[in-house]
Amino acid sequence: MFTIISISVDGGTRSSVLFGGQPGKEAVGPTGALGPEGSVYILSIPGMGYMKLKDMGNSVSGPGDWSVQVSGSSTNWFYKGGGQATISINSSGQYTISGGTNSISGKFSLGIIGFGSKLEAEDSECLIAEGNRET
Repeated sequence: MFTIISISVDGGTRSSVLFGGQPGKEAVGPTGALGPEGSVYILSIPGMGYMKLKDMGNSVSGPGDWSVQVSGSSTNWFYKGGGQATISINSSGQYTISGGTNSISGKFSLGIIGFGSKLEAEDSECLIAEGNRET
């Protein structure tokens, strides 16, 4: 289980939306520790895009006991015990996650975020994360 202890964005304060959880138990704005293994979360920053975080548990070898797979990065973020993630995002959508046993970098995604097997523009279970940054 891990927590996101801070989210900072270059250029000032920005709002963020975190949603997700275990399959069938998803929530908007979950409180407390995130996880367990198999849980999926979306962190969206309006006007910038989103990142998807998937709790991989201890199924991936690396520098920590537990790992989180993050969209936009080819490397998992690892931690020991109760991980505390610090997320920093620059104005072009590049992010860094630190606070575990390693730090990773990647790029925010743009587009439609959806849940379920069928995704359509009018789907009530989708969120559009529009970005106004240059790609």
